[in-house]
Amino acid sequence: MTDVESGPVDSGAVHAFLEETFDGWGDERLFDWKYEQYPGFDPDDHCYYVADDDLAAFRRVFPKELVVDGKRVRATVFGDTAVREDHRGEGLYSKLLARTGAYSRNVAAGVSVTYNHTGNVTFDTKVRRGWNYSVLPLKLLVHSYTTVLETYADRALPAESRLTEPIGTVGDWVVLQTPTQPVVVSEIFGETPTPGRRRLEVHADATAIARLVEQASNASLPAAVLTGSRQLLSRSGGLSVVSPNHDHDLESSEAAVDVDVVDPGAFSVETVTAVTDLARFVRAGSPSFRRERRDIEHMLAYPDADALLVFEEGDPVGFAVVGPYETDGVREARVLDLLAPSPAIYRQLVSKLERLTAARGYDLVVMVSQREPGPEWASVDRQVVMWNDHDRDVDDSVASVMPPVVSMYDVV
Repeated sequence: MTDVESGPVDSGAVHAFLEETFDGWGDERLFDWKYEQYPGFDPDDHCYYVADDDLAAFRRVFPKELVVDGKRVRATVFGDTAVREDHRGEGLYSKLLARTGAYSRNVAAGVSVTYNHTGNVTFDTKVRRGWNYSVLPLKLLVHSYTTVLETYADRALPAESRLTEPIGTVGDWVVLQTPTQPVVVSEIFGETPTPGRRRLEVHADATAIARLVEQASNASLPAAVLTGSRQLLSRSGGLSVVSPNHDHDLESSEAAVDVDVVDPGAFSVETVTAVTDLARFVRAGSPSFRRERRDIEHMLAYPDADALLVFEEGDPVGFAVVGPYETDGVREARVLDLLAPSPAIYRQLVSKLERLTAARGYDLVVMVSQREPGPEWASVDRQVVMWNDHDRDVDDSVASVMPPVVSMYDVV
């Protein structure tokens, strides 16, 4: 097997490789958006791979800039790292890490950044090697309860689990009355409900479902279903079904603002400029990834995205972009970014996102948010951003002020 190479590589081969190794990475439009359209992408410097006749290993470098105390610091973000199954155990992963780490140091990047989740080998290895990390405030909102809960049940209980059969049998007698649909518990575990059976009804509001998803996401997986189900039943008994949108609460406590859904392709140059200024204003004083016009324009180009705008006296004072991603049969709505200078505007944008994504037929909404969007959203605390400075003559504030404010746009 040859050494790690860098430089242009056939985009169709890379996409097919990622589809295979990640068991569904994303379609060609998403690939084109993330690679060919990415601001500053240079195939000569940003693609690293090992190949004989076919790709055996691959890693992508994303050039970024961090804004810290008004100063810009070059950063490299690593992503899409994969080794084909029949070449694992050959040291290719370590070679990719060494080569891309050397690139980051050689281009005088102040910091290297990657995303990971706690408890896996690469996370533990990086921590031992001195990498810093911070938990990403990932938020999930469930729209399609059967689809999403079945996905989490699959993760929590593999097919050979001894718990699957008894839980499925007992679940045939219980139906969850969720905010949008009744769900027979046995369906969550892949069992076909017995037709015509009378069942115990358990009313489960969106908040109770969110706690169950949190358990499935954050707990040790085999314990998640049991613990989460106990919490679900203890929280849901006697509760009325409520809508996940608290418009009535908002209207009673503060003046409502209009949130417009705008075609991303209809943004004028002036509006893009104003949103760029808004991004800088909202993130002022916090370390964050650069937001220039090219970044906002790239965000708006996400395939099949919707944009949300809040105007005040003709100027944008709130902004969000949400777009689709499908994985494991679940259609996610990814909130790429949400800019809100006040809690009131934030709540209005979130409320509009909830209604819009439900109307668009999404199963699940995913967002990274330092604010709490509401009790109906589950908080996942296993995803992390990791960074490592290169002991260069970089402003001390990089090490002391990190971690950066991150949105889904910076992760995907």
